[in-house]
Amino acid sequence: MARFPSINLDITHRCTLQCQRCNRAVFALRGQKVPGKDMTMNNFKKVIKFFEQIHFCGQISDPIFHPQFIEFLRLLKIKGRDTIVHTAASHKKKEWYKEAFQANTHAKWTFGIDGLPKDSSKYRINQDGEHLFNMACMAAKIVDKVKWQYIVFKYNENNIEEARQMAKDNNIIFEVQKSSRFLEEDPLKPSNKNYFIERKNYAYKPKV
Repeated sequence: MARFPSINLDITHRCTLQCQRCNRAVFALRGQKVPGKDMTMNNFKKVIKFFEQIHFCGQISDPIFHPQFIEFLRLLKIKGRDTIVHTAASHKKKEWYKEAFQANTHAKWTFGIDGLPKDSSKYRINQDGEHLFNMACMAAKIVDKVKWQYIVFKYNENNIEEARQMAKDNNIIFEVQKSSRFLEEDPLKPSNKNYFIERKNYAYKPKV
C-alpha cells in the first residue's frame, strides 16, 4: 500500500503551559474552552497506515499529556515509522520521560526551552525549564536525535551563545527560531531585528 510522506498530529487538547502567543491564549482571551479530545488508539492505527513519518507537534496541546502517548511511541517503533516529537511542557516525572524515550529509541525529540533553562518560564509560563533541560540531556543518551528549540525574545537574545554551548556539551542540536508573532510595540520583541520576522497587522492582542 502506497503511503504519504508525513503528517502532523495534535493528539490531545491538554497543556499545562500558558505561552503568551500560543493559540491556546486566543481561546482564553475569548473566554472559550480549548476544543478537542484525545485521539483514540483505533484512529491512530488507521492514520499511521498511510504515512511514513509521524510528527507530534501540538498547535493547541502538548503530546505528552495524551494518556496513551507511550503506547503510541511503542507502536510506531514496531511499525518502523519515522517519529518526531515536539514538546515544551515539563509536568511529567523523570521516570515517565525515561519510559517514553525507551519506548521508541529511534524517535527524534525537540524540546522548546526559550532562553536559559532558569529563564524560560518568562514566556512559557508554568514551564520548569531546568527540569525539562535535564530531561533533554537524558533523551540525548537514549534516542536517536535531540534538539533544543530556542525562540528568541527580548529577555533571552543575549544568552544564545551560552545556551548553544550548553547544548553542545550535552550532545543536543541547538536550533534558534525567529518568531513572527510580535506586535509593533511588544515587550517580548527582541531588540536585534535579525532575531524576529516582521509581520504587519498581526491581530492577536494579549491582555495587559
